Amino acid sequence: MIKRIKKSISLKVLTSLVGVTIFVFAGTGVVVNYYNSNVLNQNINKSLTDNATVISKDVNSFFEQGGTLVTQMATNDSIRSLAEAVQTKADIKANANYATVLKSLQNIKATDKNASAVYIALEKPSYIFVDNGKDSPADWDINKRQWYWDTLKAKGLYYTAPYVDALTNKMVITIAYPIFDANGKSVGAVGVDYLIDKLPEIMKQYKAGETGYTFLLDTTGTFMYNPDQSKVLKEKFTDAPGTAGEIGKKMISGENGVATCTINNSDVYAAYAPVKSNGWSVATVITKSEVQKQLVTFNTILITTYVIGLGLLIVALFFVTRKILKDIPKLLEVIKKVAGGDLTSKVDVNSEDEIGQIAEAINDMNNNLNNIVGKISANSQNVSASGEELSAVISEINRQIQTINAGTQEIAAAMEETSASTEEMNSSSALIKGAIVNLNSKAQDGNNSAIEIKNRALNMKKESEISKKAALDMYREKEIAILRAIEDGKIVEEINSMAGIIGQIADQTNLLALNAAIEAARAGEHGKGFAVVAGEVANLAVQSTETVQNIQNLVGQVKTAFENISQNAGGILEFIDKKVTLDYDEMINRADLSLKDANDVSELINDFSKNIGDVSGSIEQLVKSLEAVSAVVEEVASGASEIAGTVNDTKVSADEVAQVAEAQADLAVTLNNIVNEFKF
Repeated sequence: MIKRIKKSISLKVLTSLVGVTIFVFAGTGVVVNYYNSNVLNQNINKSLTDNATVISKDVNSFFEQGGTLVTQMATNDSIRSLAEAVQTKADIKANANYATVLKSLQNIKATDKNASAVYIALEKPSYIFVDNGKDSPADWDINKRQWYWDTLKAKGLYYTAPYVDALTNKMVITIAYPIFDANGKSVGAVGVDYLIDKLPEIMKQYKAGETGYTFLLDTTGTFMYNPDQSKVLKEKFTDAPGTAGEIGKKMISGENGVATCTINNSDVYAAYAPVKSNGWSVATVITKSEVQKQLVTFNTILITTYVIGLGLLIVALFFVTRKILKDIPKLLEVIKKVAGGDLTSKVDVNSEDEIGQIAEAINDMNNNLNNIVGKISANSQNVSASGEELSAVISEINRQIQTINAGTQEIAAAMEETSASTEEMNSSSALIKGAIVNLNSKAQDGNNSAIEIKNRALNMKKESEISKKAALDMYREKEIAILRAIEDGKIVEEINSMAGIIGQIADQTNLLALNAAIEAARAGEHGKGFAVVAGEVANLAVQSTETVQNIQNLVGQVKTAFENISQNAGGILEFIDKKVTLDYDEMINRADLSLKDANDVSELINDFSKNIGDVSGSIEQLVKSLEAVSAVVEEVASGASEIAGTVNDTKVSADEVAQVAEAQADLAVTLNNIVNEFKF
């Protein structure tokens, strides 16, 4: 089958189109199935969620109805007054509101058929006041009633877990509400035992599909309703394995949502919603198999449609391809004739499409081939004759090549002698070049020495100028300081004058002291104290006179020393100004002379080096010329050798061309025989 497809264009086209169509149909089917599956899941999720929400609202309304009764009881003034007033059991029936309260309890029970019992729990007397008016059992103890304390803890409406009532043997829950006095202290609670046997009727009203069902959980996760009665009040959905148990935990936590899980070994969709009044939760369930059944039905219809459409398409494509490709056999027949050498065949096709154009192109090809073969046949004989003429020309060329080869060998021998002479001249030039290079190196060393001498002279000049400047700066600075010090030394004379004045004052003080002593002696006993003071003053005057003399002696010595220093300092300044400065100038002048001599030597060496460079350049130019001549000679010799080799190669090539010419003549004969096989 595969070989048949490979040999048939129509089968190839048909197979390709069918394959593409199947691929498109399959891709479309996958997309449609994916889209329909999503839409179906969304619809199922919405439907289940809506049902769960509606059921939760109905169940919530059911419980709120009972809660409303209890709330009304808790707000009844008569009931509150009774609960606050009674202290003992004897006070209950003796209370003025007893009859009113009993009637109210009976009326409340009558308003709702689900109310199994209506009562008031009184805390202080530990008494339960029931709507039937019967006395509380003797062993009834409010402290042992957990629902009462849970109600107080809730501080509002409270729903108990379901239980079987002992009197009616029916499933009930207790709905209670606490009663507090004006001080906020608990005095009791009102309650209703509420029948919940109506819940299954509410739950059964809603069903999704054929396999769908609903169930109800209390706050512990226990089934309150389930189509399977064996699970009611006996199993907890939260204990279910896998995802089902996780959904149960979300339900009792008050969440709502949609999820998939496995219940009773069946994969299901489950939507759940909370009952707001008492914290219970409802769920609606439908099996996946029922949901997928709709999708399977749709897919079956879709696949059937695709198969029918594909069959019709294959039939249509078969006839269309046969119609389009009907002229292909005619083309194949003509092509086979052309392959056999018949260039006179023509294709008879009236189509104007691509196949018709191919037929026209084949006819044109036959015409062109016919013309080409005719020309080849006509020219093949000319090629044979030209080959024979070419062979004769090649023989003449070979004779001329031998003559050229002999002359080339003589030229090569002469060039070898010239090359030897050139090499000897090149060697002599190399020796001269080496001597010039050595002389140039010596000149360069001399130039470097002159530069070094120049640099030293320049440095000596700079250092002398710097030293001279430093000496002059110090000379000017110290000259000013010394002159100022000499000027300041004149104060010694002032000190000497002041010492003389102090001496005169001391002499006068001594005279005053003598006068004071005389006056004290005249005063007798009254002048003794004054005589002592006068004696002390006289002593001080004598000491002052001696001190002044010492000062004058020291000042004289200082003056003499200062005059010596001033004379010596003046001599030093004069030495620096007249001797040191001139020595520095002499050093600078000598440095300038050394610098000038170094420049002259450097210029002389540079000129010498330049002349050596010119000679070296000429020698190098001569060497280059000799090298160029040598290279030319070598090239000429090499060229002559190459010419000789080329001439030999040319001779060989000419021989080969002669052989080719002979072969060409033979090929022309063969080609003419081949062309004669065509029919044109």
